[in-house]
Amino acid sequence: MIDIRPQVQPTAEGTGAQSQTDVGPGPVETGPSASGVSRPSTVRPTKALREVAVAQQRAGVVKESLQKKAFDAIIDGSNVAYYGGTNPTLRNVALVARRFSELGLSWVVIVDASLKYKLPQAELPSEFVMTLIGENAILTERETLERAIRKRERVHEAPAKRAADEFILEYARKWNAVVISNDKFEEYVKRFPDVLERRVTFMILEGEVAFSPDPLEVLSELRGTSAAEQVSTGSDQQGKDGSVHSAS
Repeated sequence: MIDIRPQVQPTAEGTGAQSQTDVGPGPVETGPSASGVSRPSTVRPTKALREVAVAQQRAGVVKESLQKKAFDAIIDGSNVAYYGGTNPTLRNVALVARRFSELGLSWVVIVDASLKYKLPQAELPSEFVMTLIGENAILTERETLERAIRKRERVHEAPAKRAADEFILEYARKWNAVVISNDKFEEYVKRFPDVLERRVTFMILEGEVAFSPDPLEVLSELRGTSAAEQVSTGSDQQGKDGSVHSAS
């Protein structure tokens, strides 16, 4: 006769093997799923990796906003702000920028991320606020810089832990522009050997700004054009108050 009773599977007892039901679950990240398909491990980014990602994102924002325009001069905002003392002020930056507008040249300011924390809480004269953000407002120096950075028109901030010098020199080369700074950029000479040809130093005395050498002459040599052509081009891009109209 044929035995039709259900067959009983042998257990691991007495065989030396471990029963499957006795095996505890392995790590969720690397162990097999219930279907037998391996699941990828879950890796949580460290604080350092997150900071790098944020810095790269901010650098991309700065570059994207700067690529929309071209300027005759890039003002080293942090260097200019510290001119004449140990305490920075946006008055210096506004004076230099305004002087470029008077010359008929377009300009943009790039600052280090730390500058806004070191500015005084004193009110900035409205004429300087107008130069930097194009608004007739009553603001402190720090408020002015923060608003200017948010607008991303006349003032741009380098990402935290990234020197503004890198962006200044990179875009000076891209636009064939002059750099306004008393910094010698010694650590960047190898990477940007033309920096000394572009650099224009400045001096501020009783509210008057003087440049050396003449930025119009430097631009003429860099671009192979006359000083009159430089003024015409700059005027098309940026108005006397610093507002940007168009870019080539």
